[in-house]
Amino acid sequence: MNMLQSLAGVYGSQSSLAGVEREDTDAVLLPLFHTFLAAQITMTIDMQGNFLDARVLDFREEDVYTIVPSTIDSASRSGPEPPPNPLNDKLIYLMGDGASYIQDEKIAADIRKRCRAHEQQLSAWASSPYAIPQVKAVRNYLSRKRTVSDLISAKVILPEEDGTVDGKKKVADRDILSCVVRFRVEDRGAGSGYVAETWKNRELFQSWISYYTAFVMEHGKKDICYATGEYTVCTGKHSNGIRGSADWARLISSNENGNIVYSGDWFLRGDDAVAIGILTSYKAHSALSWLVKRQGHVLGSNIRVLWDSDGNPPGLNLFADTSDILGKHEYRFFAEREAYERHLDACFSGFLQDDETYHMLVLDASNKQSQKGRLAVLDYAEMPAGLIYQRLKQWHQTACWQFVMKNRAFTGAPSAADVVTAAYGEEYGGRLTVMDKALFARQFNRVMSVILSGRPMPPGHDGKTRQTGQRPLPLS
Repeated sequence: MNMLQSLAGVYGSQSSLAGVEREDTDAVLLPLFHTFLAAQITMTIDMQGNFLDARVLDFREEDVYTIVPSTIDSASRSGPEPPPNPLNDKLIYLMGDGASYIQDEKIAADIRKRCRAHEQQLSAWASSPYAIPQVKAVRNYLSRKRTVSDLISAKVILPEEDGTVDGKKKVADRDILSCVVRFRVEDRGAGSGYVAETWKNRELFQSWISYYTAFVMEHGKKDICYATGEYTVCTGKHSNGIRGSADWARLISSNENGNIVYSGDWFLRGDDAVAIGILTSYKAHSALSWLVKRQGHVLGSNIRVLWDSDGNPPGLNLFADTSDILGKHEYRFFAEREAYERHLDACFSGFLQDDETYHMLVLDASNKQSQKGRLAVLDYAEMPAGLIYQRLKQWHQTACWQFVMKNRAFTGAPSAADVVTAAYGEEYGGRLTVMDKALFARQFNRVMSVILSGRPMPPGHDGKTRQTGQRPLPLS
């Protein structure tokens, strides 16, 4: 099974969680054909499309996480003319009256163009048999072209003395035109289960999924999916946002701003180089984003993610020292080898017989600060759980030392991060730190390879195994 197949399978097994927010985690599995944005403004209308209220969100106290319907183009949008999302989006796509408030004619023309594209897309959805009343209410409101005037009346936007709007002014630390607006649709006659928030309404999510799935299956180009081998509607555009809403880096791309990434001598078009089924792509990218936020480990400049067929992480922490292997952060001291071996047997009891298969992915996130460019797959492997735990136990057996830290003695093996820090760390702020994140990640990967392969630690540059100041645990 390849990586995309595995991730799409995770999405399939956990699809009932799509769009559901949970109290125990910030990670939300996105519904199919949806993305997420951080909102700055909430507008409230009624079912007839009448404006009721608008307010600015405080990201320090409120949940600004907003799930929005998206298209193939808008889910990976970039460039000078990015396409709109079909419902909630940036204000520049929703301000039908915005051009009359902007003095700069070039910006005004851009607003008219973007609003027209948004209107066409929303109207097609609202006119389809899949539309629900909420969608029609938002369409009716936007068709009145009063968004800016309503935001001014609600004192969300403060106009200039001449009545115009300066698009560079800030609302919630964001340029006005770039502010994300989300809609609440109140229905006084609705029952107790009604959800006014369009970004939380699962009925609305399903409405868009049904509409857009039918649309792409009718109009999309079919090809052989490189991930599944199926003849289906494929796409050369793939979602970004894997690490967060401001993340523009992609895993798969056949071109980059017109520059050749695939060889023109071999392929005429990007989809000749790679074609992925649109459903597989959406499911795989949504699942990966969910897994990264839910159980990803940022180590140096890399992100490591491990999951089973249902997306669950391993039962033991592969990246911890012995004291933290069960997640209890429990320092224990053993004077004799036999007592320590019994402790390891107890820790690994029930795990060595696990017949599940785990998928291990390493992503290069060296450009995490800029959130642009590519996310490179440095490593992907599948490994039986029992073998993983066997190799992990072997590490904690053979790399075991007795440590004394802060007048406290404990017995155990160091984590891979501890090994790298001890070898390459420099004193900073009273502790050892590896300042070069790329170096840390590279050496961490080497140590993890040693642990998972069961091989001995490689020698130093002089051919000798490095010695430390700690003393090994007695063998008897």
